[in-house]
Order: sequence, then C-alpha cells, then structure tokens
Amino acid sequence: MKKHEKFSCIIILTLTLCMSTAQAENVLTQSLGEIGGGIFIPTGTDANIARNSPLLFINGSVLTSNRFGFEGEFHYVPILLEKSVLPTSAHRKASQLALLGGLRLTSSRIAPNPKQLLGYASARIGFARISVRSDSTGFVGGWIGRPIDQIQNPQLVTDPFTGQQFPQITGPQITRQKGLVLSPKVGTLLRLTKRSFLDVAFTPLFIFDRGDITTQYYFTLSYGLASQSSF
Repeated sequence: MKKHEKFSCIIILTLTLCMSTAQAENVLTQSLGEIGGGIFIPTGTDANIARNSPLLFINGSVLTSNRFGFEGEFHYVPILLEKSVLPTSAHRKASQLALLGGLRLTSSRIAPNPKQLLGYASARIGFARISVRSDSTGFVGGWIGRPIDQIQNPQLVTDPFTGQQFPQITGPQITRQKGLVLSPKVGTLLRLTKRSFLDVAFTPLFIFDRGDITTQYYFTLSYGLASQSSF
C-alpha cells in the first residue's frame, strides 16, 4: 500500500471515530488533579553519592472511559548529597527534574462511586534532567555522580608557549545532562469526600543515559480532587 493510501485510510478511520462519538448522546470524562510529595531512594552507585531525598510533584489525569485514561506528571527532587563524599567545605547543590506522560488504567471512576478504595496502574514515558554544582574532588560515577565528575575532572588543555597543562574550567561549575525515562506506577486512591481523595503510590524510574540504566524508587503521598464533565 502506498503512503498516500495509508494516509487516506488513517483520515477515514479518524473521521469515522469522530462521527461515532458525535452521535453518542453523552460522553463522560473525569479529570483528576493531584499535588503531593514523597521520598526518593537512590540505588547502585548513586547511593554512594546521594542520600534519601524529598520529592515534590504534580499529577493530572483524564479518564475517557470508566477505567481508561491518560496522565501527565512533573517531578522535582532537591538531591541531598553525601557529606562523606563531598567535603563540607565544597559548594554542592544538585536537583533533578522529570516530565512524564502515559496511560492509566483504574479499577473504576472515583466519582460517582460508593467504593472507599480504588486502585490504578500507569505506564509513562518521558525525560529527566539533572543539574549539579560542585567544586569538590574525587570520582563518584553514576547518573548523579557523572556530572559531578565532569566538574571535578575537567578536560586539560596545553599552553602552546610553556607546554604546561591546566584545567579548561576551574572553580565551581554547573553541569547538566538528560536521560530518557520509563516509569510504571501503581497506587491506591482513598476517598475522603465525594470529589476528594488521597493517593498512596509507588513509582520506579528507569533512566537511560549513555548506555547505562539507572533505577530510582519513589514512595509518594498526594491529595487530589476529581471533576466530571460531559460533551
């Protein structure tokens, strides 16, 4: 099948779905918004450079059917670095951002629903960016440690007149790097009122960076509100 024929089939299928939706008497959607926090637990070589750290996040999801929907999430982690690795005299600061989006499958709608507890599972994909500022010494490796090492061990350049080598960059510097993220999520919603709920969840992050895979674990607690609309 030629490209234009495939494109035509896609357009026809899309129009058919739109017409079917338009003919329905009432299409209900439910929106959920959450804000909360949690604990970030580093693993592997990152556990040697970073401690358990706080997490702040916001989450928004839309259920287009009784059990299926889409969600987006934003993470911010001020990473607490180990003092035993980075001396107290060193200027050190690290933070990680993650933006995720994907599909959500729920046991049922949160409202109207007489059930007190609801469960859900999500599959998300996105990207993470880490930003590190430091002027300490010593190789630490890993997702968090790699940009620190770039600061601590900068590339040497040679003076053309004296032949001596010296660091191309000196003093405290900031390095950043990005990675692809895959993140499943499972959680339980506890109804507080007809529209409000608490969300207790577990979220691993798998960060793909330069051929390496870093695993991070998050335990979260958030407060959310649900609203329902029809069109």
